[in-house]
Amino acid sequence: MLHRSLEQARVGLSGALASAESGADRLRAAARWIFAEPNRCFPGEHWTVRCTRKSFADGPVAGHRECVLIRRETPADIETIRDAHASAFAASGAVPAEAGLVDALRADDAWLPELSLVAVEGAAVIGHVVCSRAHVDAVPVLALGPMGVLSERQRAGVGSALMHTVLGAADALAEPLVALLGHTAYYPRFGFRPSAEYGIAPPDPQWGSHFQVRTLTAYEPTMRGQFAYAAPFDEL
Repeated sequence: MLHRSLEQARVGLSGALASAESGADRLRAAARWIFAEPNRCFPGEHWTVRCTRKSFADGPVAGHRECVLIRRETPADIETIRDAHASAFAASGAVPAEAGLVDALRADDAWLPELSLVAVEGAAVIGHVVCSRAHVDAVPVLALGPMGVLSERQRAGVGSALMHTVLGAADALAEPLVALLGHTAYYPRFGFRPSAEYGIAPPDPQWGSHFQVRTLTAYEPTMRGQFAYAAPFDEL
């Protein structure tokens, strides 16, 4: 079954790339083929990412596969995405702003459905990440966030799987860079650096090195200036 599914994938990708004339065209064609369906898979198989440290250290648990599927969100995921962010950012019983931010972005022109990804374990959504349209001066770029994982599933690699997947997807879609506001001890492991190193000014100067940028293949050093988030971020 695995051999048959891989052969189907090879044939599908070959067809998608047949009319591409350059390397950049091939990259974009591959991205369109992969992300054209919210859950691209083949009979009997799923694309999965193993996200559990214990399984490597102690071996697989009998009768249980601790694997996570990363895919695009679907309309059926909207409520569980909201729940995932509410769980991830819950504090003092208040409803976290991140839970409503995704809904506001989804209703905004900055929404990019190809870059709203969920982590699914079995039938349950356990995490979510989204990149939305932003700008450095007039240049279109990406803003990453929010990203949230259910509190009981944190520190198991789910967030890392979401990060690697969304950055790879953004690169395949020929986006030049991704920016975020986050912890300086966590995000550098994914290639993020302080935005000042690239001549990109954060929306708030007080953010300093916490405002970080990850450059992608399409990045050009001339992409410098003031960073601007989509309007829903300004309403937080």
